[in-house]
Amino acid sequence: MERYFFDEHAQAIAKRQYLQEGDGDILGMFRRVAREMAKVEAPEVRAYWEEKFYELMASKRFSPGGRILAGAGTVHGNLLNCFVQGATDHRPETFEGIMEVAKKLALVTKVGGGNGVNLDPYVARRERKALRRFVQGVAYLRADHKDARDFVLGLMRPPTNPEGEKEKVTLKNFVRVLYGEPDPELLRLAKENGVRVVEAPPEGALSVPDDMGGIVEKAAEAARLAREGLTPHVDFSLLRPEGAPIKGSGGTSSGPVSFLVELFDNFLEWASLGAEEAGPVATLRYVYAPVLRVVRQGGTRRGAGMATLSVDHQDVLDFLTAKDLDREKAEGDISTFNISILATDRFMEAVERDELWPVHPKEIPGKYYPYPLEGPYTGALPELPEREDGAKAVPVYEGGVPARWLFREIAWHAWATGEPGLIFIDRVNALSAVNGLGPDFQIRSTNPCFAGSVRIPTEYGLVPIAELEGRGNFYVVTDNRAPLGGIGLPLHREGTTARRAAMAFFTGVKPVVRLVTREGLELVLTPDHLLLTPEGYKEAGSLRPGDRLLVQSGEGLFSKEDALPQAAVLQLQERVATAGGRGGRGRADVKAKYANLPTRWSRELGVALGWLLGDGYLREDGAGFFFSKGDFRAISWLPDLLRDWFGGGSLQETPSNTYHLHFNRIPAEFFQALGVKVAKATEKRVPESIFRAPREAVVGFLQGLFSADGSVQINERKQDATVRLASSSLGLLQDVQLLLLNLGIWGKIHKRRTSGVKMLPDGRGGLKAYPVAEQYELILGAQNRDLFAEVVGFLQPEKQARLLAYLDKRRKGTYHKPFWATVARVEPAGEVPVYDLTEPVTHSLVANGIVAHNCGEIPLTVGEPCDLGALNLAAYVEDGRFNVEEFRKDVRTAVRFLDNVLDVNRFALPDNEAKAKALRRLGLGVMGLADALIKMGLPYDSEEAREKVYEIISVMRDEALAASEELAEERGPFPVYLENEAFFRAKGIPPRRNVALLTVAPTGTTSMLMGVSSGVEPVFSPFIWRRIGAEYKPLLHPLFVELMEAYPPAPGFGTDGGWDWERVIEEIQKDGHGSVQNLPFVPEPIRKVFRCAHDISPLDHVRMQGVVQRAFDERGFAGNSISKTINLPNQATVDDVLSAYLEAYRTGCKGITVYRDGSREFQVLTVKKAERAEEPEGYLAEPKEEVVQAQATPPRDPSRPLYERPGRLLGFTDMVKLLTPEGTKRSFLITVNVLEGKPIEVILTSGKAGDEANADSEALGRVVSIALQYGVPPEALVRTLRGINGGLYGTYQGRLVSSKADLIAVALETLPKDLKGASLGQPVEGPALSGGGLVTGEPFAPTLLLEGASSCPVCGEKALVREEGCWTCKACGYSKCG
Repeated sequence: MERYFFDEHAQAIAKRQYLQEGDGDILGMFRRVAREMAKVEAPEVRAYWEEKFYELMASKRFSPGGRILAGAGTVHGNLLNCFVQGATDHRPETFEGIMEVAKKLALVTKVGGGNGVNLDPYVARRERKALRRFVQGVAYLRADHKDARDFVLGLMRPPTNPEGEKEKVTLKNFVRVLYGEPDPELLRLAKENGVRVVEAPPEGALSVPDDMGGIVEKAAEAARLAREGLTPHVDFSLLRPEGAPIKGSGGTSSGPVSFLVELFDNFLEWASLGAEEAGPVATLRYVYAPVLRVVRQGGTRRGAGMATLSVDHQDVLDFLTAKDLDREKAEGDISTFNISILATDRFMEAVERDELWPVHPKEIPGKYYPYPLEGPYTGALPELPEREDGAKAVPVYEGGVPARWLFREIAWHAWATGEPGLIFIDRVNALSAVNGLGPDFQIRSTNPCFAGSVRIPTEYGLVPIAELEGRGNFYVVTDNRAPLGGIGLPLHREGTTARRAAMAFFTGVKPVVRLVTREGLELVLTPDHLLLTPEGYKEAGSLRPGDRLLVQSGEGLFSKEDALPQAAVLQLQERVATAGGRGGRGRADVKAKYANLPTRWSRELGVALGWLLGDGYLREDGAGFFFSKGDFRAISWLPDLLRDWFGGGSLQETPSNTYHLHFNRIPAEFFQALGVKVAKATEKRVPESIFRAPREAVVGFLQGLFSADGSVQINERKQDATVRLASSSLGLLQDVQLLLLNLGIWGKIHKRRTSGVKMLPDGRGGLKAYPVAEQYELILGAQNRDLFAEVVGFLQPEKQARLLAYLDKRRKGTYHKPFWATVARVEPAGEVPVYDLTEPVTHSLVANGIVAHNCGEIPLTVGEPCDLGALNLAAYVEDGRFNVEEFRKDVRTAVRFLDNVLDVNRFALPDNEAKAKALRRLGLGVMGLADALIKMGLPYDSEEAREKVYEIISVMRDEALAASEELAEERGPFPVYLENEAFFRAKGIPPRRNVALLTVAPTGTTSMLMGVSSGVEPVFSPFIWRRIGAEYKPLLHPLFVELMEAYPPAPGFGTDGGWDWERVIEEIQKDGHGSVQNLPFVPEPIRKVFRCAHDISPLDHVRMQGVVQRAFDERGFAGNSISKTINLPNQATVDDVLSAYLEAYRTGCKGITVYRDGSREFQVLTVKKAERAEEPEGYLAEPKEEVVQAQATPPRDPSRPLYERPGRLLGFTDMVKLLTPEGTKRSFLITVNVLEGKPIEVILTSGKAGDEANADSEALGRVVSIALQYGVPPEALVRTLRGINGGLYGTYQGRLVSSKADLIAVALETLPKDLKGASLGQPVEGPALSGGGLVTGEPFAPTLLLEGASSCPVCGEKALVREEGCWTCKACGYSKCG
C-alpha cells in the first residue's frame, strides 16, 4: 500500500490538536485510532479490521472526525461531536428543565463534545415594564486557597482566550467575602478592593463541590434562591485552583473565580430578569453560553454550540439581534454559540405570497419597536420611522408582520454580521427516517400542536389533549384515509382504525389560530400544524375559505369504564350519609330515599342526562324534567326510573298540558357531579362525564337529547328527510356533533336565526316583543340520517316509526355524502399552552373531528450526537478518472468504522448513550471535492461538475445503505427499527444498522491534515502562509503546484529550469482574494479549472450544496444535512443574500449560511492587546526601505517635528453618528489631513465649542496629530487606539467602532488610496500573501492580510475565514464551529 507523505504543517496541526502520548507522529495516531475501533470486532478478525482501518487513514482516503482522532484510547474516551441537548426529566420550559440542559451542556463540554440546543419550548420573554429585580449573592473563599489573591483582585483569564493573561473582571450580582486567616499582604489587598474578611461563611451556605455536575447544580440552587427573593451565600473553597489538572477530561480547571463570574453571577442575572420567564435569548445568554465559556476542553479550548429558534416564535427578532456587538457588550457574550433560525415551509410560502406572518414581537431596545398599522396589509408598507435610539419600526398589523419584511430582516442581519443561519426545518423533518417515532424523538424546533381543550378520540373517550399529557402507550383513533408514514395523498378508503400512540406531551406556550368550518367544527392549533385535505397535508395557517378538510369517517373509541366517576359517587354518598341529621350522622329515611342512586353507567342514565339537557332544568337547589302527555305515556319507564333513583320527587301536570317532574337538592348535586352545569339555555354544554362514558351511555344520552328536543323533517317534494336538533347554544350542538362523529355520524350545523327582538305570544292571548337568542340547528341527512336511525334513534315509537317509514318507502338509495368539512375562516387566537402526541404508523390523529398530522420530528433528536468521518474524494481521481470501484469498497469500510465508534465511545450522559445506540446515526461525509473536480478538469461552478458530483454522491449513498443493511444482518438493526418495523417498512426502509448515514460536516482542520479542500467547499486560495510552531512557511496548494509543473515556466517566471515560486506567489497575492483568473502566466487550462472561493458566484455555491443534498435525499432517508458557507464579496447586497436563500430553498438544501467578506471582522475572537504588542517589530510598521533610509539620514533634533505643517493640507472629513450608552445618537466630525501621502493631522469634533465633551475630542485629536508630526508611524497609533471601548457604538467605513479613539484609528486605517503616497502601505520585495500585501520589518514575520478574514485567537494571524458554517484559520488550522 502507498503511504502518503504528511508535511510538517500537517504534523504541526496533529501535534497541536490530536496527538496523544505515545503516538509519535500522524501514522502513530492513525494506528492508535485503528486499534481502538477494531476492538469491537470479533477476536479472530480484529487484526484484519485494524489493518483495513489503518490503511484507509494512512493512505489519505479517509479521515475520522477530529474528536475521534483526539479521543480514541484516552481516559475520557469521547469520540463524538455536537450532542443535541434537551430536557428529558422535566418539562423543557420550566426552571428545572432549563437547568437540566445546563448540566448536560457542562458534562458534555467537559469531555470535548459540542452541543446544540433548541430554544422553541421556552416562553417568550415577559414585558420588561419594571426594572430588573434586585438580586445579590455573597461569594466566599477560604484565605488559604491558592486562588485567594485572584479572588480578592477579581482576576481571571479571558473566556475567549483561556491561555491569555489574567484580567480584572466585574461582578454584577455578587459581593466577595474572604474567610479564615489571611496573611498581611492578602489582608491589605482585601481592604483595598472592598472584600470583607470574616471567620466563616454562615450556616447553611451552599458549598460548591469540585465536580462539574455539582457546580452547575449549586449554581442552579443559587439562582432558585435569588428568584425567590433570598440571598444565596456560596462557598467556592472546595474547587481546585485555576489550571489544576482534571483527570477525567485531560483538561485543566477554570478555577473558582471563573465559575463565580461566568456561572453564578450570570445565573443570578438570569434570575433577576425573571428566570424561565426571561425568554429564550436571556436563557441562552445568561445560562447556556456561560456554561460553554467556563468549561475548558483539554485545558485550553472553550466549548462551542449551536442554538436554534423557530421563525414563528414571538422572540424571533430578539434572537436575530442577540449576537450584535452592542448587545453583547451591554448584556453579555454568546459568541460560543452559532445561531440559526428555523424557517418552515409555511413561512416560505407566506414570503412567496407576500402574506402576514403571525408573530407580534416585543420591543428590543435600540433594535426594534412595534409600530402598529391599521387596516389590511396590501403588500405596500408606509415609511417606517427610525426612532432616536436607532431602533427600527416593526410593521405590525392585526394578523402579524409581513413575512417579506421579516425575511428581509433575517437576510439583512446575515449580510451585516454573518448570522443567523437559516434551516428549512420542514424539509429536514420530511426527509427524516424517524419522523414520528414518539416523544423521545420529539422535534425541539417547530412543534405543531393543539390547544389543551381539543378533544381526541381515545380508549378513554373523547378526552382533551391536555389531560393526556404524560400518558403513553394508549389507543387513539386514526382515519383509514391517512397515508402511512404521514406522507402523500389520502387513501381511498373510509373508516377508522385504533392505533397505539406513544405519548402525549406539552410543547410550550405558542401563538395559535382558530379554524372554523362551515359545518360547525372548530379547532385551535398552531398555524404550522398539518391537516389532511384531499390534496394531502397542508398547514392550518395556509388554508383558505373553501378549502376542504377530511373529518373522521367511521366509529371511534369509547371508554370501557362503566363505573361513574369515583369523585362524584363519593361526594353523593357522603352527602346522603350526612343529610338531614345532626352531628354528621344523617337520617335513616334520607338514606333509604336515595338508596338506589346510580353508581354505574347505563343507557338509561345516559337517556336521563340527555332529556335533562333537552327538556329539563338544573338549579343549585333542584332539577326537573318536562314531558308532553304523549311522551309521558310512550316512555313512562323513564319518569318511573328517575323517581326510583332520586326518591320519588314531585310530579305535577302544568297549565301547558305537560308533566313536570321535580327533584330537590341531592339529585341536583348528583347531576352537577356528573358535569351538568347550572347554565342559561345559550350556555348549555354536554356534561364532561358523557365524553368519557361507555358507548351505551353515550348512545343513551343522544337518544334522550334528540327525543326531548330533536325532530324528523320530511320533505315530500324533494323526497328527502333529515333529523334535526335545534338549540340556542352553539357549544352544545358542537359537542353533540363530536359525539355523533365518534359514532361515524357526520352532522352539519346551520345558523337558523340571529339574535334580536321578536313578537311572541304573551300568555294572555296577545303578542309581545321578546328578545330572542341566536338559534342553531344540527342536521343529519343522507347516510348519516340512516345510521342515526340504526344506532341512536328516538325513544318515542311514533317519532322513530315515522323516520323508519320514510327510509322504507324511499325510491332511491341513500346518497353518500363525503366525510369532509369546508373551511370558513382561519383567524389568530392569541397564545395558549399547546400539546401533541405521536402515533408512529400513520403519524395522524383525529382532533375535534378533523384528521390531522401528529407532531413533527428532526433527524438529530434530543440526546443524539454526531459520529463523523469523511472520505477524501481527491484520492480516488487517477489520470483524470474517478475510481468508482475503489470508492465503493472504501465507503463500506468507512461505514463499519463509524458504526464501531458508537460502541467504543464513552458517553458522559446516559440519555446521550441511549439515544445514540437506539438509532446508531452516522455522519459519513466527504472532503477534497474541489480538488477532485480540478483533477478531473471540471470547473467547480460548471453544470458538468454538478452532474459529476451528483453521480459520485449517489454512489456513496447507495453503498452506505448497502453496507448498513449488511451490518444489520451481521449485528442486528438499530433498536428503534426492531420496535417499529412495520413503520419503517411502510416507508420503504429495509432492516439496516443505522437510521441515517450521510452528512457533510465541517472538516476545516482534518482536511488540512489531508492536504485537500474542506468538505464540499471550493479551494479557498492557491497560496497561503501557514504558521508552524513559531515560524511562518509559504504553502502553495499541492494540487496547484502539481498542475503548474506539468507546464514549462512562463517567460519571467522561471528559475533553475523550473517555476520561480516566489515570483508566482508575488503575483498571486496582488489579487484581493488569491485568485489566478487574471494571471496570464498561469496556463489557461489551469485557470479554467482552478476556480477559488471568490471566483464562484454565490448562486453557484448554493447550487453545489443543493446537488449534494439532493443526492443524499434521493432515496432511503439516508442523509443528514450539509455544512457549507456561501461566501459573498464585501460589496454584495442584501438582495444577493435573499437570492441565495431562495435558491437554497428551491434547490433542495436543508439550510444555508452566508458570509459576506468582512461582515464579522470585529465580531469574532481576537488576541488581546498585550499579545499583539509582543509581535515582532515591523508588524504593520513602516516599509523596510524607509527604515534603511532613515538610518542613513543625519540625526535630527528630537525636539522638532519630523513634518512641519504647511498652511494648506489635503485631506478628508467624514461625519459619523454613534450611539451613546444612554441610547441617544451623537454626531462626530473626523478630519484627517495628509502631507506627501502621510497623515499628519487629525481633528475630531463632537459638540459645541467650549463644552467638556468637545474639549476631550479636541485634545485627543491634537495629541494624535503631534504624534504623527513627530514621526510616530500611523500604523502604531492604529494598533494602540483600535478596539478601545468607551461605551459608544456604531459603524464607520464598514467597521464597528466603540470609542472616539477607535474612530480615529479607523480613519487612519482606511485612508483613501488617492491620498496615500508611494511610501505608505506599499508591499516590499519578498514573499507576499494571498489576499493582501505584506509590510514587514526585521525579523521576518509574515502577516496574513486575507480580505474579509479575521484574527485567529490561537496564532493571532488575520487568516480566520468562514467555511462549512465554521471559522477556520488558514495559518495554523484552528477551527471553531460555535
